[in-house]
Amino acid sequence: MDKQLPITNCSFTDVPAMFALQNRCYTSELQESASSLQAKVIASPDTCYLVRNPTGISAYLITLPSRIDCLPLLNETSYSVPVNPDLLYIHDLAVDPAARGLKLGDRLINQALSNARADGLASACLVAVQGSAPFWGRFGFRFVSNLAPALMQKLSSYGDGAVFMAMELQTNDFRSLNMPSPSAA
Repeated sequence: MDKQLPITNCSFTDVPAMFALQNRCYTSELQESASSLQAKVIASPDTCYLVRNPTGISAYLITLPSRIDCLPLLNETSYSVPVNPDLLYIHDLAVDPAARGLKLGDRLINQALSNARADGLASACLVAVQGSAPFWGRFGFRFVSNLAPALMQKLSSYGDGAVFMAMELQTNDFRSLNMPSPSAA
């Protein structure tokens, strides 16, 4: 596979292939329904990306403009971009096992973060699952502790071992985030 396959935006017609890829990449506890994936892609197709290969999809990334008080639960079947979003929520990254090592995930993440910076979003956050926190740390994401109870409840929907991580996009000053400062990873 050519690691220079183009990055494109997702469409609702891509959801069946994305669903199949998700099922190859995540444990059953973390797999979302096709309707959950579709709701997110429809809510913000300009911030959902994929890499196609000649026979299907090699990787996808679902990100959503949001606010800290509007992040979706795992497998939530509806989502609307809130008024005045100030952060990019990275919801789901899946890379086909056959395409691992081609840096497709890196390319998708860098594209999403670059676009979020250009859109003026102040920060990005995510829930790291399946031991992926070191991977996300390579991009500048750090653990966030002392989460508000409502955010802790959402985090719990991602299962044991899930950790909330964030990074500043416009400066290195976490005081502008509407959350506690991340601790060093």
